[in-house]
Parts: sequence; C-alpha cells; structure tokens
Amino acid sequence: MSRMQKILVLLLLCSSYCGASGKTLEIKQLNEHLYQHISFKEVSGFGLVSSNGLVVSDGADAYLVDTPWSESDMQILYKWIKHKGLTLKGAVSTHWHEDRTAGLAFLNRQSVPTYVFERTNQLLAQHQKTQATHSVKGDSFWLVQNKIQLYFAGGGHTEDNAVVWLADDKVLFGGCLVRAAETGNLGYTGEAVMQQWPESIKQLQHQFPKAKQVIPGHGDVGDQFLLLHTLHMATDKQKN
Repeated sequence: MSRMQKILVLLLLCSSYCGASGKTLEIKQLNEHLYQHISFKEVSGFGLVSSNGLVVSDGADAYLVDTPWSESDMQILYKWIKHKGLTLKGAVSTHWHEDRTAGLAFLNRQSVPTYVFERTNQLLAQHQKTQATHSVKGDSFWLVQNKIQLYFAGGGHTEDNAVVWLADDKVLFGGCLVRAAETGNLGYTGEAVMQQWPESIKQLQHQFPKAKQVIPGHGDVGDQFLLLHTLHMATDKQKN
C-alpha cells in the first residue's frame, strides 16, 4: 500500500469514527503491540460514559479483550484491525453487560471464536442476549498460552466479572471490577456482589503483584493504585 493509499484509509476510518454524535470509537496505542479501544454511550444517571477494551497483536494475529459498546463500533474496530494487516483470531468478554459484549453477534457472524466464562454465557442467555461461541469452565483460561489469561477472582460489579492478564506486558485489564483513579464511587451497583468485591480485589493484588499497568473498564489507565482505590471504596460501601 502506497503512502497516499494509507492516508486515504486513515481518513476513511477517521470519518467513520466521528459519526453523527461526534463521539464514537477512539483507539490509543499503549505499546508496540497493545491498543486501547474506547467507545461511548449516553447512560441515564451517568451522562456520556466511556468504555475501555483492548486489541492485542501477536505477530500477524490479533486478539480482542471486550467488544466496543455497540455493534457499529465493533464493525469499525474490525475494519481497523484488518487495515493493520492483522487477523482477529479470538475475543474474550469480561462479563455479560453490553459494554463488554455488544459486538459478539458481529464477531460470531465473522466466525471469530468468542470466549466467556460459563456463568457469563448463562447470564447472556437469561437476558436473551447473543452468547459467545465458547463457554469456559473454572476460573482461568489462556486465550493465548502464557500470554493472554482470562481470570475470575470473584464477584464485585457483577457476579461474573472477570479480568484479563497480559503476561508479557504485565498489564492487568481489570474491566468493571476495577475503578479508575478519577472516580469517587463504584458506578452502577444494581447487580453488584458487595460482600465479595473487597476480597476479589485482594485476590487480584495477590495473583498479579507484578502488574505495571492496570486498566479499568471505564476511565483512565493507571497502575496498582487502582486496585487499592477500588478496595477502599468497596470496603466503605460494604460497611454502609
């Protein structure tokens, strides 16, 4: 592809990202093979909310951690991955809510293997949502052996919320179990398992003590402080 062709592709993608609302999909490069995708939705009581996910490249292959918040954004992200010369080989979702799974139907139609823990698929079915093509038993699953791990530490934001560990980068994607440093509350707690949330965070601290970056489901990327911050808020909420 020539330089001019690359520029035209970028312009095409940028015009897709802007959309009618002017606030749809964003992609940030975190390192040479790790990208953060950020999608947005107006949520009653919270306003415009951003949602984080990841694209992890491994050679010519790519893997997705959580889908964007809409199928249209998933389609844009899928095109972006292809324009990078990558093949999407698999995707994991960290719990059943739409900000993690809205793109599952599209991925399933593209024959991209999609993985969730068994309880997440049960909850998707219960709420008449599209299920992942693979249900994982237990509390640990390596999407890519020794590189990308889906891990369940316990309930918190929801009963099924999992996290993803990127072993090579020492990056912990905490999903909605982990809150951003700039937040002063636990967000939506309508399905929270408050009695488990503090212990689940402690389990993450024990399991991933070498995490250099911690990425929450919503908000800014941080470090281990995010775990401590979430632990304090969950403990305080538990007492009230």
